[in-house]
Amino acid sequence: MNTNTVRSKLKWICVTIGVIVFLLAGVCFSQAEKELYVATWNLENLFDDVDDPQAHDNEMMAWWNTALYQKKLKQLAEIIGQMNDGKGPDILAVIEVENAFVIHALVSKLPQPKQYTIVHIEGETSRSMEVGLITRFPVISQSTHFVWHGVRDIL
Repeated sequence: MNTNTVRSKLKWICVTIGVIVFLLAGVCFSQAEKELYVATWNLENLFDDVDDPQAHDNEMMAWWNTALYQKKLKQLAEIIGQMNDGKGPDILAVIEVENAFVIHALVSKLPQPKQYTIVHIEGETSRSMEVGLITRFPVISQSTHFVWHGVRDIL
């Protein structure tokens, strides 16, 4: 065998091994790890059970109580926990929450609450209707974008 033939065969072997390693590396990561489960949910007036004069919650406090609040948290947490084949969402944007406290209360009811980080920034709405984010990923920075007075900011 001449030198060119040996080099050609070695090159072919190296390329083949490289392709096999590349393919095996792809197999090592399951399809589930490559997917991201993102959801958004309007929680429809998720207020706590504390009458806060600054929160403009008089309309809710007329009929809202601790039992209803706890029941709603439990039901929401059960459904959120069922998302993503029972693993819960990777990222969940929530709409119509009163404050960060209710988001924390909701997350505490989830099957694996410690895996989530919460993002919430107080907005300028007159109805105390805020937005938030529940995520499994580290939050590096957060900001909102003002739309106009009386409308929820974009998180």
